[in-house]
Amino acid sequence: MNKELSHIIETCNKVNPNKIENEKEFIDNYVNSFINSWDLIKNKAVQNKCRILRNLDKGEKPLDITINNKLCYFLVDDRDEDGGMFLAGAYQNLIEWQNQIINVIISKNSMNGILNNYVNLLEEEIDIQEASKEEIININDSVYKHLNDYIFHSSMRDIFQENKIIYKNYNNIIYNFDYIEEELGKLIFQE
Repeated sequence: MNKELSHIIETCNKVNPNKIENEKEFIDNYVNSFINSWDLIKNKAVQNKCRILRNLDKGEKPLDITINNKLCYFLVDDRDEDGGMFLAGAYQNLIEWQNQIINVIISKNSMNGILNNYVNLLEEEIDIQEASKEEIININDSVYKHLNDYIFHSSMRDIFQENKIIYKNYNNIIYNFDYIEEELGKLIFQE
């Protein structure tokens, strides 16, 4: 990963409104945070589905991630055993833990309880690996109609540079994600 930092930062700066000024800032804010988080869960990320990636019972150590690891260790991949499969195993655990918490909330609030109104939403369990594009944000049809309006009204083509219209970036669209998120929040979580 260390060898690809300049390319990664350049790519991030193209899509992220918060620009990264230098490699040290990127390492401190993103890479070290990722590695610290990984260190907290790496003992549980030793298996993906039925594939054993590290056998702790046989004395094998969990994966240590450093900035000098190959880039593939920082990306999710459920096929490459020597790379992103460790993250896929971590996601598998995180999804399982999340679903266990959700199931407790559902069982405690099905008949009554402060979260009773949200039980129907929580029961719509979708495995992230199996999710279709439409299921990633699961909202009902009436809200979806508003979503398209919000996107349309809070986006514009990226054609202005230095107070001039330049059509080179015509296909690039700038979105006001904060506005969209705020308005959707009002629709989905009305109370």
